[in-house]
Amino acid sequence: MRRANLIRGGSLDNAIVLTKHGMLNETGLRFADEFVRHKILDIVGDLALLGMTLLGRVRAERSGHLLHAALTSSLLRNRSAWEIIDLPAKVEAQAVA
Repeated sequence: MRRANLIRGGSLDNAIVLTKHGMLNETGLRFADEFVRHKILDIVGDLALLGMTLLGRVRAERSGHLLHAALTSSLLRNRSAWEIIDLPAKVEAQAVA
């Protein structure tokens, strides 16, 4: 992955490092809610692996990639938990915008 320039490795330039005494990075966070933003991005990205637009509400508490993967697998295995629908073009255009 490094040869393909898909990962850079972990450093203080591209990661937030926390210790029991606080944050190691001198620059601090970019946003006050940066940790929450990261968690939201994680779950949105993980659920995108379903390969379809997901219409619904997701509520997660203390979740992570393993739990997201378990949810995705469970949804795919349990056909009665979801349905594929065709959206009207207007609604689909709003979802993409």
